Amino acid sequence: MIERTVQAYKSESAPITPSTKAALSLLALLVGIMAAPLATASIPTLRVYDLRVDAAHTMAHLTFQCTPASDIIAVNVRFQPPSSESWQDLLSGFHPVNETLPETGCGFISFALPDNRLEGSLFELTLLDRFGNHTIFTDLPAIFAAPASSSTRANINETKGTIPRIAGQPGDRIKTHIFNSGFYRLSAETIASSLSAYSEEDVHALIETTNLSVSCQGNNVAWLPDADKAALHFYAEATNSRFTAENIYWIDVAPGTIMSVVSNGAPSPAPENQTFWTTEHWEENLRASPLYYPNVEDDPYYWVYLRSWVSSQKEANLDFTTFTPLTNDSGYASGLIDLHMREVTVFTNNISLYINDTFVASNMWHGIASTTLTFSVTNLLSGSNVLKIVATSKPANYERLFIESFDVSYQRRYQAHDEALLCHADTNTMITVEGFASNDVVVLDLSNPFTPVLDVSATTTNTGSESYDIHFLSTEVQKPYCVASLSAAPPPPDIHGRTTAPLTTSTNRADHLTIAPAEYLSTATELVNYRNAQGLVSCIVNKVAKVITRPASASRALSSRGFPGHRLSICSV
Repeated sequence: MIERTVQAYKSESAPITPSTKAALSLLALLVGIMAAPLATASIPTLRVYDLRVDAAHTMAHLTFQCTPASDIIAVNVRFQPPSSESWQDLLSGFHPVNETLPETGCGFISFALPDNRLEGSLFELTLLDRFGNHTIFTDLPAIFAAPASSSTRANINETKGTIPRIAGQPGDRIKTHIFNSGFYRLSAETIASSLSAYSEEDVHALIETTNLSVSCQGNNVAWLPDADKAALHFYAEATNSRFTAENIYWIDVAPGTIMSVVSNGAPSPAPENQTFWTTEHWEENLRASPLYYPNVEDDPYYWVYLRSWVSSQKEANLDFTTFTPLTNDSGYASGLIDLHMREVTVFTNNISLYINDTFVASNMWHGIASTTLTFSVTNLLSGSNVLKIVATSKPANYERLFIESFDVSYQRRYQAHDEALLCHADTNTMITVEGFASNDVVVLDLSNPFTPVLDVSATTTNTGSESYDIHFLSTEVQKPYCVASLSAAPPPPDIHGRTTAPLTTSTNRADHLTIAPAEYLSTATELVNYRNAQGLVSCIVNKVAKVITRPASASRALSSRGFPGHRLSICSV
């Protein structure tokens, strides 16, 4: 959560053309005249809580608070792509805020994004109030949701068949961004393109001699080499944090760890229609409402909220997928839905639940609370499903119901999806996973996800044209496994070369540090020379584009900390 508070002021550096500025002035004047009996001369305080991009990277949602309420009338959004000095409009001109703010002053606006991906971009938001003031929020980072529809899903490797996005310059180590748990492949070509001092032939040698290290959160991660040393494979887990949608795995040129192996004995095909119980979590963190979540441990993000007294907001349709469930003769599967919600008013709350437009159940509870309701369903489809939630409270209640997430539990067959399957043994001893297109399938024991163990006794059988099953023995109840094809494993979706900052070297020191944007380098250099002449070791930091990019940024940063009116842009420490 960003929670940056800024006092609005009349800025001459706002990204407004003369024609737009004139239109805005007229709009603000008209709004001001209409609101004249209630208007005051006070300048509103604005707080941006969140700028969040959805999983499809097609829409962004801005959540903010204005005090006094309802003073914001329009917004403009621009972005600056990585390695670019120019800003581009996301909105053409200023768009009016399309929802009247409640008394709390909390509101949000949604806008479409261009086709290109915007990770690493900086965003600039300009908010116009009814008095004609426009406040600029500069260098505001966006939070990107994972490119899947849930934080933890059983259908792993959603990026199968994609080309990795390799960004930035090569470095001395590689940073990979993981959104979904699964089995991943890094080719020697990709590794070489991200490391500045190594050719593809060098990387082949590093793989052969186990001199590539994979790590995550300070833990060594075991990996598997290709037979021809042209790639390495590793299992990666999605994060389970409310602060980020991605987990980071690092690849360094250093002694690495190869997966250990185990042989559990010769397996045979398991009985038909074998299943295991799976629970899949579905969650979208699209908006923030921190005022309604008073405890610091609460997750303030939610998917959608319902209000029965607003016709357009009384119901929500949430998509989810079940993967090869055990179905009956009519093609339906049974399961459980756990719906996680939060009510923020003291009234009685009523909801009705539908699965694929078929009524399931209703429920009622009372008062402010985080609530989990469990529903038994018998009409799950294999594939796409729709969960519809309808708020049916009396209109006089004025309730606000926040839908946070839901879990779907059902019996799933041991069948691969996109050439991989995350599963567990349940109570099965002999397990067969079906539906692979090649015979290079591996079985990994995930009892420790950082150091998976390869089961070398697992065997594959050809069940038809380009169709293979794999059989293995499980030694423990509920033991977790990853079963995946080596050749079909996708690369991590985002790969970056990174150069390690020499922060611990003895020469990287200074008695006096000056931080300045590019516009003030010449002036800052005079200060550095002056301090050096006094016998101090003085240095200048000028690569802070994401912290301070223009004088107004520093002014607003100081103003928000109790120094109104200061225009200081060179900060000496």
